[in-house]
Amino acid sequence: MSGARVLPATAYRDGTVVCDRVLVTVIPDERLGLAPRERRQMTARFVHGIEPGFRSQLMQVLHRRGARSRRLAEALDPIELELDGSRPSPPVSSPRWSGTSRSSTPTSGSASSPAKRPRQP
Repeated sequence: MSGARVLPATAYRDGTVVCDRVLVTVIPDERLGLAPRERRQMTARFVHGIEPGFRSQLMQVLHRRGARSRRLAEALDPIELELDGSRPSPPVSSPRWSGTSRSSTPTSGSASSPAKRPRQP
């Protein structure tokens, strides 16, 4: 049995960065009777640069238990996790959010909207 792998990723929703650092853990599952795509478990840990609205949604799920937590999680808009290094273009410069403010402050110091995902050719 091989060990778990931790892969860095970035989370997007509708082409906008909602978390600039996500750790995806892939754990092999060697149980008999599973299809190949079922032979691994994945978890995502949102580590850094979480957009305030997304953080609020995650906190609502975290503070509930049982069926109510699952219903809240299923009601969230989907996100896409893009593993670092899987994109042919250079990485998107991600904004830094502070406190509960809804405005973003990019690392360059100029005001702009959250980073958009580059279009693939």
